[in-house]
Amino acid sequence: MRRHLLLTAPCALTLVAACTRPVRLPDLGGLYNTAAQRHGPSRNPVIVIPGILGSRLRDGETNRLVWGAFSGELFLIEDARPRNVDGTPKLPPSPLHLSGEGGIMRKTSFARGFAGTAALLAALATNSTAQVADKKVLTLDGAKKVAAGAAADARQHNEGAAIAVVDDGGNLMYLERLDNTFAAGARISIGKARTAALFKKPTAAFEEIIRNGRTPMIALEDFTPLQGGVPLEVDGKVVGAIGVSGAANQQRDEEVAKAGAAALK
Repeated sequence: MRRHLLLTAPCALTLVAACTRPVRLPDLGGLYNTAAQRHGPSRNPVIVIPGILGSRLRDGETNRLVWGAFSGELFLIEDARPRNVDGTPKLPPSPLHLSGEGGIMRKTSFARGFAGTAALLAALATNSTAQVADKKVLTLDGAKKVAAGAAADARQHNEGAAIAVVDDGGNLMYLERLDNTFAAGARISIGKARTAALFKKPTAAFEEIIRNGRTPMIALEDFTPLQGGVPLEVDGKVVGAIGVSGAANQQRDEEVAKAGAAALK
């Protein structure tokens, strides 16, 4: 145990010495002074970073503070030229001569800087907002309202009907099959609704196109070009579709579907 303490003691002393040794900070003032006093066409006469960092810059000849007079309201940059007895600057001007009224740059308030930053952030937020858009969507209550309007029209004419309502992506939201409607009508009505929603057109238009000779369209996947599918629109935007099958004929399928679509307006 004693040997262990003797071995660890030097280590502890070394650690304490390392922790208590003063940390040598870089001489920022010297670096800024060297850069400011350098002559040449490539030299930048305006120093803008040191004051923000809280450091100070002094003229090498007069020891005059030329940067770092800092307060909560403004940055102050003064002329660094050596002065005569009467206070006028000596000629030729020092490399630290800064342009401005009377050799002193205008004061710039934090408020102006913050206002510029706020304007930049607002512009970025506006640009981000422009990349997305709000849109209206069909709710379940809306889908039921559409189906109810179609069912009422079918019952009024003593017809059966399978009624499907989908959202703008063609996903089924509500399905109702009235009594005495053939079973396949449910799947057909879903197909009509999906086609009308995804293509944003009544399915009667596709049936007419194919009838006029463009039969290759029937090769499209998940495509039901049969009359009876009608898009649902709100403020000129398609929010879904209704498909009807099983009424007296294809013309009545479309009329029942339009009656349902009208219930949403």
